[in-house]
Amino acid sequence: MGEVWQPTKAKTLRLHEIIDAWRHMTQHTYAERRSVAPTLHSAYSRNRFKSKGKDDPVYFAHYDLMLRRNENKHCKVWVRIPYKPHNAIWLPLRMSKQAEAYLFASRLRDSKLVVGHDGRLWMHFTVTREVTTIQPRAVLAVDLGEKRLATTVLLTKEDFREPRFYGKTARGIRRHYAWLRRRLGERKLLRVIRKVKDTERRKVNTLCHQISHAIVAQAKANNAAIVLGNLKDIRRKARGRRMNRIIANMPYFKLRRQIEYKANWEGIPVYLVSEHGTSKTCHRCGSTDTSRILQSVLECHSCGLVYNADLNGAKNIAKRFWEQAFQNGATGSTPLTLPERNLGAHDEERSYQTKR
Repeated sequence: MGEVWQPTKAKTLRLHEIIDAWRHMTQHTYAERRSVAPTLHSAYSRNRFKSKGKDDPVYFAHYDLMLRRNENKHCKVWVRIPYKPHNAIWLPLRMSKQAEAYLFASRLRDSKLVVGHDGRLWMHFTVTREVTTIQPRAVLAVDLGEKRLATTVLLTKEDFREPRFYGKTARGIRRHYAWLRRRLGERKLLRVIRKVKDTERRKVNTLCHQISHAIVAQAKANNAAIVLGNLKDIRRKARGRRMNRIIANMPYFKLRRQIEYKANWEGIPVYLVSEHGTSKTCHRCGSTDTSRILQSVLECHSCGLVYNADLNGAKNIAKRFWEQAFQNGATGSTPLTLPERNLGAHDEERSYQTKR
């Protein structure tokens, strides 16, 4: 992603001409689009994108764009987008060094021009590259919870180690903005409510990016496969108005998708395992005769263990996958995503393409 950095007045007018024509064009059928904006480049009329709203981004096929790098101290990356037949616009882009390295070390795919909430223009690029899937020697289990968004533990042949807790502030962010929306709703401040919603979404999205980056970095450092508990139908199974509201507001699916694409980019396999019974089973003795002293503390009545409930669930997820993928004849529910071949000591590396 790169910001279109201080385009000239002429380029700004042309960009807004393209954006307005594009949004008007997508309201028509594919056969009518060429007649709607006959002076624009055919790259826009031949795109089959269907309008989803008034803030639609402008989409570009990869063969309609051209990238160039120079030694300009302000903007080192420039992108060429089509404007009119035999005419194009070169736009300066500002982006991080990491994004620049990804962009020029990978294969460019379809991209889009986005108008930000503050009126600034951004180019969002999609790139692909070939990566080699690692041969995992350990399991990094991730338990997605309500008090802490994610709890991880690393399981190797020796034992569990490196427990980590992430996202303790996620619930506080959701609660604060839920309270704020109620108070603003009482005063009929609908415009402020919409603004607050955008702020909340950005904060939660940033938190998910930070958590997913840390989890993938831990898995890469330990040559581990990432195993996630499958939360399918969790919203349907929630009991009580309060718990239903809490679960509905937690960004489980968003965090899972971010972990998946970042792990795929690094060649780290990601698997889903059923979470059935992992939160109620004692990881030490395997008993289900347990209860919660607190929401975050689990007590086992068989062996007397008093333990963190989220960490207990993460250990059960790790053990379940380890027994099924690395050992034979184990019991338990089957992982929803199994490797193509047995993950033994002689498993060969394989390459595939992944998107970021």
